[in-house]
Amino acid sequence: MFRNAPASAWSPGALSKTAYVPEAEAPSVLLTVGDGDTDAFTYFGFTRAAARTSAEVPALVQRHRPAVAFVDADAPHVDAEACCRAANAHGLEVAVLVTCRAPQQVPALLIAGAHAILLKPFAPNLLAGRLGRLVREHTEHRRLSGWRNDAPFASHLIRRWADVCCPTCQEPNATAFDFTSHRRAWFACLACAHVWIDARREPV
Repeated sequence: MFRNAPASAWSPGALSKTAYVPEAEAPSVLLTVGDGDTDAFTYFGFTRAAARTSAEVPALVQRHRPAVAFVDADAPHVDAEACCRAANAHGLEVAVLVTCRAPQQVPALLIAGAHAILLKPFAPNLLAGRLGRLVREHTEHRRLSGWRNDAPFASHLIRRWADVCCPTCQEPNATAFDFTSHRRAWFACLACAHVWIDARREPV
C-alpha cells in the first residue's frame, strides 16, 4: 500500500537525490507555491520560482512561464483553486500538481484545472514519481503541439470513467484521482462534489 507512511513522513528535505531529472529538452522552470523549502527541488533538475502565497502566482507565471507548478493546498495564505486557474490563464497551460490533506477539496481543484492530485500523507518517493510522470507527459504534449494544437493538456494521472457512477447523485463519468492501495482508488464526482473510495480501474 502507498498509505502506510505516517503523517510526518514527507517533508521537502526528504526528497531522494535519485528523483526524476528532466531531459535536456524538457521544460526548465518549476513553480512551487506554499512550500517553505524550495532547495529540496534541486534534485528534479529545475530552475525554481517560489510563491509564498497564491496572490504571487499570476505575476510569477507571466514572468517565468513555468512548465510545472507544485501547489501545497494546506499551506498558509494559499488558495489552491486560484493557483490552478492562474497557472492556466492566457493559454499558458502550466501542468499543476496539488497536494492536500482533505479529499473533499479535490472536486473543486479538478474543476479549477489541477492536472494531478496527491493526498497527504505520502511517501517521499511518491511525489518524485508523480512529478516525474507529469513532466514527461507535459513535455510530450508540448512536442506534439508543434504540429497539432487541437487539445488542452491532460494528464493520465487523472482519469474519467464513463461506467463509474457517483453513489450520491448517480452521475456517470466519475474521476479517479489518487490511489489508496494497489486495488483501491479515490474517485470524485464533479457534478455534486462527492468523493469516495472504490475498486481501482486500469485502462485496457
